[in-house]
Amino acid sequence: MSRHLQVLVEAGLLSRDKRGVWAYFALVPGALDPLSAVLSTAGTASGSTDGLSTSY
Repeated sequence: MSRHLQVLVEAGLLSRDKRGVWAYFALVPGALDPLSAVLSTAGTASGSTDGLSTSY
């Protein structure tokens, strides 16, 4: 588990606060905003070929 969290810290998505033997992780404010923007525009793009269409 800690390796996965370290990857997220290195990507700038999480911050880590080490206190003694414990490490506390928190989401970096605004870190997911670019991803949210991409996902919201991908869902509204016409002719999208990503296979994520929800119309049946």
